[in-house]
Amino acid sequence: MTTTRPLRRGDLLQADAQPASPRLGNSTAAPRHLTLALELEEALVMEFDFATGELLIAGSNIELQRRMPRRFGTLDHIHPDDRARCAALVDNAMATGSRYRVEYRLNPEGDEETWVSSIGEVIHDQYGRPERILAVMKDITQVRQRSLMVERLAFSDALTGLSNRALFQREFTAAAEATEQTGEALGLIMIDVDHFKDINDTLGHDAGDALLCALAEKLSRSFRQTDLVCRLGGDEFAIILKGLHTVEDLVRPVKVLQQMLLEPIQHKGQGFTISTSIGAALHDDPDADATHLIKNADIALYRAKCGGRNRVVVFEPSMRSEVEKRLELLRDVRAAIPLGEFTLFYQPVVSLDAGAVVGLEALMRWNHPDQGVLAPGAFLDAFEDQDLALQLGEVTINTALRQMRKWMDDGVEFGRVAINISAAQFRTGKLAADIGTKLKRWNVPPEKLTIEVTENVYMGWGAEIVGETVRALHDTGVSIALDDFGTGYASLANLRQFPIDRLKIDKSFVQNIEDEAIVRAVINLGASLGMEVVAEGVEKLEQLDTVSKYGCDKIQGFHFARPMPPGEIPAFMAEFAGGRVALTNAA
Repeated sequence: MTTTRPLRRGDLLQADAQPASPRLGNSTAAPRHLTLALELEEALVMEFDFATGELLIAGSNIELQRRMPRRFGTLDHIHPDDRARCAALVDNAMATGSRYRVEYRLNPEGDEETWVSSIGEVIHDQYGRPERILAVMKDITQVRQRSLMVERLAFSDALTGLSNRALFQREFTAAAEATEQTGEALGLIMIDVDHFKDINDTLGHDAGDALLCALAEKLSRSFRQTDLVCRLGGDEFAIILKGLHTVEDLVRPVKVLQQMLLEPIQHKGQGFTISTSIGAALHDDPDADATHLIKNADIALYRAKCGGRNRVVVFEPSMRSEVEKRLELLRDVRAAIPLGEFTLFYQPVVSLDAGAVVGLEALMRWNHPDQGVLAPGAFLDAFEDQDLALQLGEVTINTALRQMRKWMDDGVEFGRVAINISAAQFRTGKLAADIGTKLKRWNVPPEKLTIEVTENVYMGWGAEIVGETVRALHDTGVSIALDDFGTGYASLANLRQFPIDRLKIDKSFVQNIEDEAIVRAVINLGASLGMEVVAEGVEKLEQLDTVSKYGCDKIQGFHFARPMPPGEIPAFMAEFAGGRVALTNAA
């Protein structure tokens, strides 16, 4: 017989359980209707009498009953990780008279995991002493499994199996709050796949999916198990790193990842590599707001993209104002395009032998409502944004062809008009067809159009698409010019591999007297390959004399004319044809 003094935890190990008794079904613990309910729910009811020390257990779930304790207070049947929590709840119920509700795991038998839900109450006598404990228990393993499945669906990415944006937001908030308590540094890494849209457009979405899954696998191998690797959507990934101390702790796994990315990915017998832009930021100031970490990592990622992609940038405070200016510029450009603020100016290309204007280069200008007419240098960052580059490219092509049609209708002989084409336009894989459609729409002969391509467009990812596109355009009669020759990475093999009609000597060579040997070499190279050579940036008479003495006939630069609005072109060409613009005098 137990005493009736208030129960302490040590007393919980004293009472022996009795076998399930039929009388429990008739007791206050389990009246008839409760017995039926227990059978329906496959639950157990437990009653412990402090006065008699009897522990009675009854119910229809035999398997669960088998695993229940034989002595009240014995915790061996509870999973070791849950014991302290369960004991604390029961202790509190005995001290306060409140009910307790708890979910815990039973001590596993092999690999089996069983979850139990229990609700109990300590009944006190008139003197406030514990008299009995009543509890109902139910096996909730299947409910927990379904709940975990729903959680996995809610918080994991269907394609890669990584955590998704919803879990990232929840865990980042929790990690930021925990950092304030622990004082440890919190790291965040943001990753974008370079040219992912181009990969989807040209190789297909199945190739894009294979790439994302391969990257997910490499990310999981590169980072610690305690780091949370997430796919935020599309080609955006993020990693939360807790318990860091230095920037080196942040960068070390990134170096491992970059090494892994050197291994080609195989898909349908074809191998291709991934390059990524990575922004990293570290929060190590307990007095600062950790939520700024996301913005800082985004700024570093943006800096990595602007720096040429395929690189890692760690955030520094000085980046914030610079990047914010760029973001503001991109917002302004995006708003200005549908308003028609972007237009084209035209710079004549002069033939010394013919003494005439033989072509024009279309150069974009921004009619800014506050700052006036802006040259491309003022909005160059917009061309680094793929979507904006495509939109500006569309403006260039349509505006140039519309103007060419007008000049043809007005009887203006303008030769060829050259337009600049960006890498983003080439990598859509649709450029040749798009230009062909637009030429027909505006009824402009292909022989009137030149597209200018920089050397770097022929290199790197998508080079094969560039080659296919320029060949297709060249076959229709469109002329191909290699712009800024000598400043990129083109080789003689490239010059022979692609159909190039014109080499344009970059103005940096033309304007530097020390590069005279390079100018001569390019002119001779073009002549030997049967290509027309144009000298860009000719501003002074001595520069004109240099390029002309080596046999360069086509000249473009301020010496003859600055870029001008299309309305001024007919008058300038008339003056030039009439000899009123001397070949040796600046315009």
